[in-house]
Amino acid sequence: MRPILYLHERNRWHITVAFLALTVIFAVFILPYEEALLAEAAGNQIAPDLRIFYMPKDLQTIAGRFSEAGRQQYIISRLRFDIAWPLVYGGTFFTLSSHCIKYIKQGHAFLVFPVLAVLFDLTENTAVSIYFHNYPTHNILIASIAGLSTFLKWLSLIASFSMLVTLAAIALRKWRVERAFRQ
Repeated sequence: MRPILYLHERNRWHITVAFLALTVIFAVFILPYEEALLAEAAGNQIAPDLRIFYMPKDLQTIAGRFSEAGRQQYIISRLRFDIAWPLVYGGTFFTLSSHCIKYIKQGHAFLVFPVLAVLFDLTENTAVSIYFHNYPTHNILIASIAGLSTFLKWLSLIASFSMLVTLAAIALRKWRVERAFRQ
């Protein structure tokens, strides 16, 4: 928790604005481009990281539906952009939540959710890439790690978003009350 609090204490608005700008750039330009490349190479198969949950046998089925070129494109896309993307969305959730927490002066423990989302996303990308690289060999341990990481990533993302909305609502209410007392 100490590194999280260290980042929280040093968070400034220019950092948050930079993360927001990167999020928009990724959402508008980079993600659609990468998804189009993957769809072309994989024959419009749904990537495992877009699912909420899957079992090891499901990952084997997914990998089998991808062509060899599709599996290679998936691995390349994870190396090319999906290392940065979790850091971008995680940084956005973290910095926005951090500002709300600084204002309301409570809720520091909630900052763990964006960090967990990033870690689970990177674990998921690594595990699926290893599995796809070694396909058709079925490694149940790697497939299990991939499926669990995917589920925990989505759970952490939902918690991060819910936390941000809740913190923002509390901060807005506090601001309105303080503004009313000043008038």
